[in-house]
Amino acid sequence: MRNLLSKKYGYIAVAVLLLATLAICVDWTPTKQVNTQNSNLWTSDTLRVGMSSSAISWNHSPQQGAGYDYELLQLIAEHAGWNIVIVDTPKDKLLQALKNGKIDLAAYPCPTSHKRNTEVLFAPMQQKDRLIIVQRDGTDMIHSTTQLNHRTVTVRRNSRAHNQLRRLNKEIGGNMRLRLVHDSVSVDSLIRGVVNGHWDYAVAPEMEARAYKKIYPQLNIGLIVSAKKTTGWAMKDSTLLHIISQWKEENPDKINQLHKRYVEQASMLTKRTFKGQEEISPYDDYFKTFAPHIQWDWHLLAALCYHESRFNPLTVSPAGACGLMQLMPVTARRFGLNDTTMFDPNENIRAGVEYIKYLNMFYDEIQDTDERVKFILASYNAGPAHVLDAMRLAEKNGRNPHLWYGHVEHFLLKKNEPEYYEDPDVRFGKFNGRPTCAYVKNVINTYHSWCSGK
Repeated sequence: MRNLLSKKYGYIAVAVLLLATLAICVDWTPTKQVNTQNSNLWTSDTLRVGMSSSAISWNHSPQQGAGYDYELLQLIAEHAGWNIVIVDTPKDKLLQALKNGKIDLAAYPCPTSHKRNTEVLFAPMQQKDRLIIVQRDGTDMIHSTTQLNHRTVTVRRNSRAHNQLRRLNKEIGGNMRLRLVHDSVSVDSLIRGVVNGHWDYAVAPEMEARAYKKIYPQLNIGLIVSAKKTTGWAMKDSTLLHIISQWKEENPDKINQLHKRYVEQASMLTKRTFKGQEEISPYDDYFKTFAPHIQWDWHLLAALCYHESRFNPLTVSPAGACGLMQLMPVTARRFGLNDTTMFDPNENIRAGVEYIKYLNMFYDEIQDTDERVKFILASYNAGPAHVLDAMRLAEKNGRNPHLWYGHVEHFLLKKNEPEYYEDPDVRFGKFNGRPTCAYVKNVINTYHSWCSGK
């Protein structure tokens, strides 16, 4: 009996020792759980992007400008070969739309927090921002937060600014009055309300307020009511985060250019305030002059130019393409440009149109003019050689060589696979067609968007 008890207690001791060892070796620290399902979702070329209109981020009336986040998105999309579907979403509903699967990416400066970081992934795409009081210069101007007592400040209900003012109100004595407007009211409307005298004080992010200050110098934006906070694009997919973060790391100059244009120079606000509804760019007269030479709507020529250079006449690509229409030096010289006229807007657009006229000759058998435009756009982006290869593959495989979507586009994408680029009818070898196919879609979408606003 004594031996049995000894064995029993021996087994218990061994079990306790094993459990103790397991407790030491296993890391019991709670880990953040982020939904990163469907990490291969973007092997296709479509990305649903939630955006919200604002003075800097995005303006859904393209005649009045594009926006910092919108242009940044377009640059990344063209690099990655994505086709973008914009989902117009109120900014306070963006994260919920992301969580519900209605969008894949929220391309708007969403404030980050520890709680949110456990639910979604963030890519900081803007400079850190803070909240400020917007007011008019004058004798009734306030200079410290304590002076907000017994003043009425207009703020969007349930916004970050609303929560910050409630905390601040407790700190200064609780006598500040909050005029709450509906959460669908834009920051633009709040600031314009101050400009127009509808209310004396409003709260706005500093970046947007600084942009408006360029247009309305009577605004005072010196009173800060919050610390700087990180904002970023939100998503749930880790692969998507990696692609966006890598592009951001490799292209700081492009990000700085956009920040300068939309924040420091307030270019979108300038267009809103001083330009006519039908104006798209400073070069519209040139587009209207030269587009009839190729029987194009001038908006289509402008859309091509926008996706080439973002209307920057001094742009030079890493490959050496120059000017508004991003002509390669050999092509530019062929159509009459030299090192000086290469960057002249009138001459660059003229030469670009001559090149389009040349490309048109490759596709004179395509009777449908809308279809022919897609082939010309693809050739403008990649050269005609690979497009002609794809047309031969389409015909050989029972598709229509004179239709783009689902036919020639399909085989341009296939030219990245050995089965197709080693085909004896393929004369120009391997080609990654995703950026070119995305380029065609994005130019056409921009054109239709601009035409719908006419």
